[in-house]
Amino acid sequence: MARIFILEPEPELRELLARVVARLGHEPIQHVEATSDVEVGDVVIVEPGDEKAYAGALAIHRRLPEVPIVCVSVYSEVPGDAKALDPVAHVLKPFRLAEVERAIETAVERATSS
Repeated sequence: MARIFILEPEPELRELLARVVARLGHEPIQHVEATSDVEVGDVVIVEPGDEKAYAGALAIHRRLPEVPIVCVSVYSEVPGDAKALDPVAHVLKPFRLAEVERAIETAVERATSS
């Protein structure tokens, strides 16, 4: 079981992602933004189009570059600045549940193989 840190500004979508994570057998950790004292877990899911979520994910990536990041975004491509996150997957909103499930499992595989 992996711990999945969810940085999503929209409460409904954050809850949906948490349910998907739980259904996959992992533990969701929901946040609107990341602070330096927060425990991240094994994988990060972020909406890079949100300034606070992006800043939090970037701080996590700089501190813990081995933690895989999944971007779940309204943008069809990872925005230029968000490429610094080096995401293992990018899922376009609105998404099919199977798409986000595959992205999460890819990130978990990466996290557990390192």
